[in-house]
Amino acid sequence: MNGARARVTSITRTVNEKNVQVGAHFGQEIPIFEKYNIKEVFLFEPNEVAVSKLKRKVENISPKMSVKIYPYALGSDNKISEMFYSEENEGQSSSILEPKLHKVVQPGIKFNKKVTVTVKRFEDLEIDNTDFLIMDVQGFELEVLKGFGHKLKSLQFIFTEVNRNSLYKDNVLIGDLDKYLKLNNFTRVWTSWRTADMPWGDAFYINEKKL
Repeated sequence: MNGARARVTSITRTVNEKNVQVGAHFGQEIPIFEKYNIKEVFLFEPNEVAVSKLKRKVENISPKMSVKIYPYALGSDNKISEMFYSEENEGQSSSILEPKLHKVVQPGIKFNKKVTVTVKRFEDLEIDNTDFLIMDVQGFELEVLKGFGHKLKSLQFIFTEVNRNSLYKDNVLIGDLDKYLKLNNFTRVWTSWRTADMPWGDAFYINEKKL
């Protein structure tokens, strides 16, 4: 999500209650949350190496902001799964889904290692009334949303990576993501593809109650 940080910044200005970030990696967005006085942040990151760095970063944040780290992935089922780990970019391309076109468009990134991760349904967690969801989950977006269940309705905004081709096997495509979110009263209002010929980018959805 490196290329989308400015967009996260502008959206965060309007939301200062509860943010959920799925695929938090090293906590690159924490300074943005802190700058705009977000009250509560819930970070989900299943990679053990990334979690250790997250914990160190959280130690230095403002006491005015509450940050909780959950060392697991989110999905539509509670289970133990394997993640394809990308060592060349410190896990940023890691996914529960098997890499497919990703190997072609970024051949320098290998997936020679698998790690075991715990997957949870967000609906089953004791976190309520969240405002803003940020996802960087490498094609697993629809599974994360399904796991929100009835809690999806409380969200105001969703910022997520999106795909228009199969970077990973069975990853959700943007059209299907639109359909699912439309059924749950969300509309896509902004999209930015990484480049004209790259199959992935970022999208911003708004709960139609906010329109």
